[in-house]
Amino acid sequence: METKVSIITPTRNEAGNIACFIRAVREAGIPCPYELIVVDDSTDNTAEVARQHGATVVKGRGLGLAQAIIDGINATKGELIIVMDADLQHPPELLPDITEELTEHDLVVVTKHMNGAHDNLPLWRRLQSSLGCLAARALVPISDPMSGYFGIRRECLEGVELEGIGFKIGLEIFCKANWTSHYEIPMHFRERTQGVSKGTAHSLQKHLWHLYKGSLRHRVAYPAGSEEWRVFYEGNRWQKRWKQAIAMKIQAIARQFNFQNTLDIGCGSSPNINYISGRRAGVDIREEPLVFMGKHSDATFVAGSILSIPFAKSTFDAAVCSEVLEHLYPKDVDRAISEIARVLKLGGHAVIATPNYSSKLWNFIEKAQRLLQPGHWTSDHHTKLNRKLLGFLCHEHGLEETRYDSIVHNSDMVVTYQKDSYGIPCGCLEML
Repeated sequence: METKVSIITPTRNEAGNIACFIRAVREAGIPCPYELIVVDDSTDNTAEVARQHGATVVKGRGLGLAQAIIDGINATKGELIIVMDADLQHPPELLPDITEELTEHDLVVVTKHMNGAHDNLPLWRRLQSSLGCLAARALVPISDPMSGYFGIRRECLEGVELEGIGFKIGLEIFCKANWTSHYEIPMHFRERTQGVSKGTAHSLQKHLWHLYKGSLRHRVAYPAGSEEWRVFYEGNRWQKRWKQAIAMKIQAIARQFNFQNTLDIGCGSSPNINYISGRRAGVDIREEPLVFMGKHSDATFVAGSILSIPFAKSTFDAAVCSEVLEHLYPKDVDRAISEIARVLKLGGHAVIATPNYSSKLWNFIEKAQRLLQPGHWTSDHHTKLNRKLLGFLCHEHGLEETRYDSIVHNSDMVVTYQKDSYGIPCGCLEML
């Protein structure tokens, strides 16, 4: 059976912990084939005990904790790599959650610095940890960038040169790996009962300074077509609020009307499709986002244009079209709505999200953006819709409004229509 998950744990004199650790990993219930790699630099019998309990042991080279993990990564086979300590401070019962989140996100960090997390560290250790995290957040937008418990997709490390300096390899990976989104899981950081910590404040300072200098020349190579995904999860506060608000509205609408078979038209690399349950398909005219989404969603993705959707008439009970119509020229909008209606079953629902040009706030935002960032994301908004105009166009194709939602003080609108007839195509927009 092909290995999907590789769990790497560096050890140094953990003979008192390793058997309990391996047993806890086995009992965690990881829902796919996995391997456990122990990279050992011990002077006791840790390696022997690990082998007896079924782990694969890699002999360490005595070059430090970070290099031990790099050697472990090089010895693994899995698509998903999870790094954790063997001292039982990192709870193995979180392994299934990490594995599940890695099916959607490239990086999962288990943190003790977010709501729901807990630790029993002495005050001085907690202060040291908090100060280290505060300094490191200038490098990466992660609540616990010093975490030693994380999972990452192997493909995100391809072509990345890790130097393995210091003992916090996670921070170097967070800074250099080609990840597009991350997810954080709070943990109960347990007290160590055996052995001693391998880190020191001095080594942390040296590691941080080295990464700060390196970050000035390092550039992350993001996957082609991943732009919308990155903005959704890793954009600035305003971008994330806007994009995620649309996704949450779509999710609520899908639940209300019980979508079972949904088409996301012009899906790009937006995570919206993952907020809908049931059977899902995505269509986009660009190939790169479809390749990217194929690795970040269990939906089906097909190349095609909104002006000629590659599905038969009355195939879906729901269709989502988010932030697409405004990018079409007016002569094409009527054709696009006609295609949306065509692939819907009678009684099915269409959810259309688009900027609301009746909103003073939206018009101000667009004008300001064009002034401050000419040529950026509103430069190709060719059709300016509002609720009344969009409703008129949809009505001509048998789509009647059943729900209206607004985003950010009605700057964006998410309108739900139900197909109650087959409509009469008429090239309506050009007539207005």
